Amino acid sequence: MNLLKLSVATTVLSGGHQLLVLADNEDDTAECSDVHKYNSSWQCHFVNSTKDCYSDEGYIQYIVFIYCSLHRSLLPLAVTILIIWLLFLFIALAIAADNFFCPSLEVIAKVLRMSDNIAGVTLLAFGNGAPDVFSAISAVANMKNGDVGMVFGALLGAGVFLTTVVAGAVTLVGSFHAMERPFLRDVIFYIGTVFFTFYLCHSGRVTFAEAISYIGAYVVYVVVVIVGRLIYRYWQRMRNLPSPIITEVPESDDDREGNENPGTRGSMESSNGHLRHNGGINERSPLLGPVDDTGEVDLRDGVSDQEEEEVVVSDGSASVWVEFLHAISPIDVAGWNRRKDKFHLGRIYAVFKAPGLFVLKLTVPLVDYSKRPKHNWSKPLNVFHCVITPVFCVFAASSHFALENLCPRFPMFVIFLIAGVILAIVVFLTSHRDRPPVYHSAFAFFGFISGIMWIKNIANEIVNILQAAGVVFSISNTVLGLTFLAWGNSISDLISDVSMARRGRPRTGLSACFGGPLFNTLLGIGIPFTYATYQHKSFISIKFTAIQLFLFIGLAFSLISSLVVVPLMRFRLKRMYGIYLIVLYVIFLTLALLIERDVIHWTV
Repeated sequence: MNLLKLSVATTVLSGGHQLLVLADNEDDTAECSDVHKYNSSWQCHFVNSTKDCYSDEGYIQYIVFIYCSLHRSLLPLAVTILIIWLLFLFIALAIAADNFFCPSLEVIAKVLRMSDNIAGVTLLAFGNGAPDVFSAISAVANMKNGDVGMVFGALLGAGVFLTTVVAGAVTLVGSFHAMERPFLRDVIFYIGTVFFTFYLCHSGRVTFAEAISYIGAYVVYVVVVIVGRLIYRYWQRMRNLPSPIITEVPESDDDREGNENPGTRGSMESSNGHLRHNGGINERSPLLGPVDDTGEVDLRDGVSDQEEEEVVVSDGSASVWVEFLHAISPIDVAGWNRRKDKFHLGRIYAVFKAPGLFVLKLTVPLVDYSKRPKHNWSKPLNVFHCVITPVFCVFAASSHFALENLCPRFPMFVIFLIAGVILAIVVFLTSHRDRPPVYHSAFAFFGFISGIMWIKNIANEIVNILQAAGVVFSISNTVLGLTFLAWGNSISDLISDVSMARRGRPRTGLSACFGGPLFNTLLGIGIPFTYATYQHKSFISIKFTAIQLFLFIGLAFSLISSLVVVPLMRFRLKRMYGIYLIVLYVIFLTLALLIERDVIHWTV
């Protein structure tokens, strides 16, 4: 696209009103935020003519939509539409990560015969942190003029939210004894990560060696977790204590060294969609799991445990078409009729998320060992996946590559389509409707790739919407990251961690508040900046602003205060500690917004 390069040529005063006149100019340094300097009649022209208003990532140009698609008097309507769309994307991101991506990783871990510790702190931890990590990757990909505010705002803002609001909410459920060594390990690692990140931002640049050191730190963290667990078990054997092989016994104050590994999933047996660890529920269990064990509605997928029971329709009593429709249906009819909430919120939520769930079911193969007896096997749907999933993945990865001609009039995606058709024929001829084939677990690898594509592209759209909101409301990327993006990626952790505490597992919920954001920060900064510095063959210049400085101070204060207060309380956490953490976040957020609006003058 050839963009007309514009700048302000002159200012004309007419009738007391200031009109901005545009003229051709070879300067292409105009920023999209300058749109507010122009009269409303010129704003669409400015947006269409300014390169900074366009995003190279994503499918929709949201700034163009806001200023050009509707009449300028309908700007509030355009913003409202985008708010609803943003909410839908956050829900779709949560469903893609938890209901499709994480189960695929669990199956892959079993196929590769990975030990529980290694699987927990690698594949399964990555599955639960995928929304945050891919949001950071998208933010770096959309970075302009060294503005990494969205990246650090989202990752560190989520860290503040999780270590204050979520940890405080878990503590408010009831007093409990925190896991000592895992708590100290995660907090100390996290503090070190925060200070090293501050050093990078203050230096104003990120080199390849510095970026890859985050990945190296994550490897060290994994080794420490595994070695620590082995040492603890050896110490137990030396004391002639039996190793904890408990799945459902409630926690006690004496069980202080139980589920110390934030991310391991013990026996890999699934119950209600949650994998149990030998010493308790995994602290990085799938986001937004069932609220309780009585069949209460799961906010993530909108159905209860009873509704998730597999209905066997492939025994010959139903046609292939009926089975296919049942498999792709985003709304469970029986569950719909059983809903009795006063304001029909469950039904509204089910309808709202239905389009996203429908598309995900069509494009992402799902192998779920929690669903008996067929592990979510549906012959007609899985045969359909063989055709559609490869084509979807190549388009989602790069539409330009998909449409590139391998030879005249033979685009690349046709190769994937033909391969998919051949694979579908093989699956159709070698499988049965009433039982999964021996190679059913291979579909988990398809689900893994397709899930990554969905999470990546949804995260791109979310970041683009927030950047457009920043232009419209004159909000910095850092504030957008530490508020809306951080809240959107963390609200599921709030619900799942608090529900764990209500089910008698508060220590696991608290561990996730510190271990989860540590993982997200290490890989959320390490992966995108390693790729960016390698691609540019040099360092990446970054801007360091006052609000980012305050963000580092807020997170460091939160972590250091917990590191001091919790041991002083002898790891016995009471409700007063939870109130302190929530008040701390309110103060932090208030001061951050005052600094952003320049009410409080803060300079770097």
